[in-house]
Amino acid sequence: MRFLEWRVSKVDLILRLLLQALSKSLDFIIDTASGDHPLDLYMSLLKAGGVLALVGFPGEELKLSPLSLLMGKYSLDRSYISLPLLVD
Repeated sequence: MRFLEWRVSKVDLILRLLLQALSKSLDFIIDTASGDHPLDLYMSLLKAGGVLALVGFPGEELKLSPLSLLMGKYSLDRSYISLPLLVD
């Protein structure tokens, strides 16, 4: 069990370092994930003036801090999608 805990913490550290290295490095992100998920992580990867385009169905609510939009002059866009149940 101790090995598994060490391995998980090491993966977590690698992910944090990777996200830190990629911070403010992207101009455009297309988010195709459906369901509830926080968007602030994606916003932190965008350069000033970057665009986050939501293609998947977001679920019940969007989890996004308003400061994410204001501080970096980002924009949030969406597509017109159909629910899978409505598609023939």
